[in-house]
Amino acid sequence: MEHTPAQGRIIESAFKPYRWLRGPHAQTMVPSLLRPLPRLGFTVERLELEDSDFVDLAWSGPATSDRVAVLVHGLTGGFESKYLRGTALRLNALGWRTVALQLRGGGA
Repeated sequence: MEHTPAQGRIIESAFKPYRWLRGPHAQTMVPSLLRPLPRLGFTVERLELEDSDFVDLAWSGPATSDRVAVLVHGLTGGFESKYLRGTALRLNALGWRTVALQLRGGGA
């Protein structure tokens, strides 16, 4: 059986963590605890579903942009998630429009 190379490529990273943030757990927890909530204005749209439930969408960024990024929060997140807001803010600064999808049961 002939061996075929894996698809994709590995890109060497220049990332160097702070001395006191060497471990992956610290790199996850410290920003979530110490980072302030990014200030971002959303326009929320509610989509009513056929099963009498709903899904909320939060739009931000330039309405005239032809680039839209769809952001989805993590398991216990929602529109108030720091990482979701930070990502949207950064994309907005680059000229992207974003829409955050708040999953059923999220953001309670």
